[in-house]
Amino acid sequence: MRKTRRNHDQSHSHWPLAQITHLSVEALRIYADEFRDRRTQAAEEMGAKIGTKLIFPLIFCLWPSFFLVAIGPALIGVIKAFG
Repeated sequence: MRKTRRNHDQSHSHWPLAQITHLSVEALRIYADEFRDRRTQAAEEMGAKIGTKLIFPLIFCLWPSFFLVAIGPALIGVIKAFG
């Protein structure tokens, strides 16, 4: 059977469990902050693009109906006046 040899440095350099836990908690906080920043940045980029994506539906769907409601009665009145 083979005996495992411990490295002299490894056997005497044990950190207390609380310090290891503290470091892992700090690492998770840093990761969570970076992940939150990335999500926020992605949401802001999507929000910046939405205006461009809405131009065509606004022009082709809402603008003609607004035109009919706002200008239609006036146009009918002009046609009746001159017709």
